[in-house]
Amino acid sequence: MNAGYPVTDEEYCVFAFKQDGSLMAYNFVQDYSHWELTDNDKILVLNQDEYEILKLTETELEIKYNSLGGYSYSFKALSSVKSVTTGVSALTKSSAILHGVIRTNTTSVTLYFEYGTSTSYGQVISATPASVPAFTKIAIDATVSGLIPETVYHYRVKVVVNSEIFFGQDLIFRTFNTLTVNDIDGNGYNTTTIGSQVWMTENLKTTRYNDGNPIPNVTDNAMWSNLSAPGYCWYENDGATNKNAFGGIYNWYAISTSANGNKNVCPAGWHVPGKAEWMTLIQSLGQDAGSLLSEKGTNASGFSSVGGGVRWADNGSFGSSTGPSYYWTTTEENTNKAFVQLIDFNTESGSLVKQTGCSVRCLKD
Repeated sequence: MNAGYPVTDEEYCVFAFKQDGSLMAYNFVQDYSHWELTDNDKILVLNQDEYEILKLTETELEIKYNSLGGYSYSFKALSSVKSVTTGVSALTKSSAILHGVIRTNTTSVTLYFEYGTSTSYGQVISATPASVPAFTKIAIDATVSGLIPETVYHYRVKVVVNSEIFFGQDLIFRTFNTLTVNDIDGNGYNTTTIGSQVWMTENLKTTRYNDGNPIPNVTDNAMWSNLSAPGYCWYENDGATNKNAFGGIYNWYAISTSANGNKNVCPAGWHVPGKAEWMTLIQSLGQDAGSLLSEKGTNASGFSSVGGGVRWADNGSFGSSTGPSYYWTTTEENTNKAFVQLIDFNTESGSLVKQTGCSVRCLKD
């Protein structure tokens, strides 16, 4: 038997046997080094562990550990290639980085991406890496440039194996709008249109309101926790490293005009959205909104959500920058809490105390 994936989840249990009898595998059998069949091919022995063979054909294997009551496992033979198109990052008006994952079986492969404004594609670019050997699972990417602003592109992984060609699934992305906007500090932001709304595609990073008044920079943990007035910080209080990556982290008092003396943190003609406006965005994208909005997913909308590293109100500590994105809304739940929009692989609306530090996205008036 050459190789197999489990019926239920082909990425988590793998057998791959070499001709010399050694076992090449990962996950389920990564601690084993040798295999053999015994008892008239009724028992599979992996090192000293014995599995009863319930079914064995050229394409399927079912085994059970400890026939008196152990777990059973089912596997099916690998296809020669598994190719998955996963998403885009680093979007601009005219460029993007395409991403995919490749798993090879017994043969080395050559890797490409196809892209274009329809499912006819028309453009092909070599992936990085451009080829991988047999028995490899690896993430691949490719940077494409010369794209047209405000345009929907289709793309997919293309894998060449000798005379065969395999494709990943078709995905789409939308390049940023021609429209850009600057905040009062001179930071520039790209924009994207989603449904009837126009959004910034980066987290806000201003240190001043658009009337020129400064927003207090609060680095002390205890002061942050007890603050009931506007304040902002950078993730881990390191603006040199994290300003451009994550934008600023603001408490609710900084972003709410009702709490900050009718000041606007967004550029003129833009505003911090309320809960209902976030719901309009989510509903326009449907059940896959989280993936469509996030660089963790396909980012097909161009929104390009990234984790901003929430700052907790109880002790002023920072949450993980690789966790969900927390975005403030202007909508209060009560005198102590306001609503936030979470974006990860999915979306969720919740509420946090107003001293919490969250990211901000601005919406065009």
